[in-house]
This record gives sequence, structure tokens and C-alpha cells, in this order.
Amino acid sequence: MTFQNIVRIKNKTIGAGQPAFIIAELGVNHGGDADVAAKMIEAAAAA
Repeated sequence: MTFQNIVRIKNKTIGAGQPAFIIAELGVNHGGDADVAAKMIEAAAAA
């Protein structure tokens, strides 16, 4: 079995020699509030 050192997610390439790719984890920090979750997603996307 051969493993690749590069992964593609949509138009992003992730791997050695590529810019950092940060993934925000929302979890349950929104306390079940959809408005809070939406604001957290917007803040993560803007960061």
C-alpha cells in the first residue's frame, strides 16, 4: 500500500510544502443555539 503525502480538499492542496490549512472545530461550544453556531462559523471563516 502506498500513501500520498498530499491531500486535496476542493481547491486546496494540503501537504508538505503547502501553506498551512486550518480547520475550525465547532463541537458543542454553541450550546445548541443555531445563531451562536452561525456566528462562530462566520468568525472562523473570517479569521
